[in-house]
Amino acid sequence: RRLASLRRLRSKDAVEAHVNLRMDQDARWTVKEYLLGHVVGQFVMLCVIAVLLVLAGTLAWIAACTYLTPRRRAKTPDYNTSVIQALWFSWGVFFDPGTQTGIVADEYVAVKVVAVAFSVVGFLFNLVLLGLIVERVKIFLDRMVETYGKIVCTKHILVLGWTDRTLFLLGELAEMAQGNAAQKRTTIVVLGDLSPAEQRAEIRQAFPSWRAGVSPV
Repeated sequence: RRLASLRRLRSKDAVEAHVNLRMDQDARWTVKEYLLGHVVGQFVMLCVIAVLLVLAGTLAWIAACTYLTPRRRAKTPDYNTSVIQALWFSWGVFFDPGTQTGIVADEYVAVKVVAVAFSVVGFLFNLVLLGLIVERVKIFLDRMVETYGKIVCTKHILVLGWTDRTLFLLGELAEMAQGNAAQKRTTIVVLGDLSPAEQRAEIRQAFPSWRAGVSPV
């Protein structure tokens, strides 16, 4: 018993020491966590990848024109093997896939392969970058709608909260509204924690025969 008690005390002391050590340490990002788990880190990672790919395209263009062509230069007169022109060509192919159409039709195969390969890679990269930007813009606009959006209604029925009995209450209100001949249209506004899309889905499932005369918002 004493041995078991000593073991429990030692394990408890070890846990407390580990907790105290973790509490003394400052919370911080690791490089991997920041690049993959933070929005700014994701953009930084994509920018670094873009720079590396453009540089790789520059070196591939120079190598293909210098070592894989008989005349040690491409047939296309617009670009030569200088670093500046190769970098500009790589940038254009990477961010504008139409740049490769400027290469002459009878260009050497190695030059065409470099242009097509980096054009495809650049196209895929731009899709990822634009998708990330569109996602962030959508999140921002949705947040603005949630913050500043409102429902402007008059002479409506207001239901506060969404519970298990809300659908039953909506059914009763709809029957009352349909039975009132003086009211041509009745608007029911439900304010609850459930999202509007989920509310509408449950209402459509519970009341598939509802007519346009009753419009839950």
